[in-house]
Amino acid sequence: PISKDVFAKAYWTIRRGLEAWPAQDTSMTTESDKYLADIPVLPGYFRMLTLMALYIFANYQNPCVEVIILEVGMGGRYDATNMID
Repeated sequence: PISKDVFAKAYWTIRRGLEAWPAQDTSMTTESDKYLADIPVLPGYFRMLTLMALYIFANYQNPCVEVIILEVGMGGRYDATNMID
């Protein structure tokens, strides 16, 4: 288990990074740019937890995590774990 402090720090670090994403630029002019601006800034619950887990594994665990056995969610093209190759 991780501490509440580590969980909160990971959440806010990721959230601030996502909110600062360039897609939030209001100066977009093309139709596709306007479409991208409508994409939600924050991921869904499972995707956020997946991001947080990977961030914590990479930055907070002591000793360092050398191997991760990552169980996929529902699978498929849009599964949050597809970012891992």
